[in-house]
Amino acid sequence: MAAQTINVVDFARARLPELEALDATLGSPTPAPRHLRRRARAHEPKFVASRNPDRSPSRRARRKPAKLVAAHDAHGSDVALRFLETHVWHAKRFAMEDASGWRLPAY
Repeated sequence: MAAQTINVVDFARARLPELEALDATLGSPTPAPRHLRRRARAHEPKFVASRNPDRSPSRRARRKPAKLVAAHDAHGSDVALRFLETHVWHAKRFAMEDASGWRLPAY
């Protein structure tokens, strides 16, 4: 049986439309942001974490002082007491008392 040979240049020239379609489909990879490039596999965008809009905010985000003040705002809701923005800090360290519509630390 005779050995079969393939001319590589002719083979590639015959497959050129398929190779161009494959290249167009794959495209060039988009580089990751510069601050992520030092991490392992961070150069591949599919491994970079993305923000999930369905996920609820963290406990820290829910307990921000501004959100606490908004939740106890006397102007927009039916809450009897208004809180200071530093309420959580004071509540950990002092006894709290009600004074003229505000929840204040008792020194």
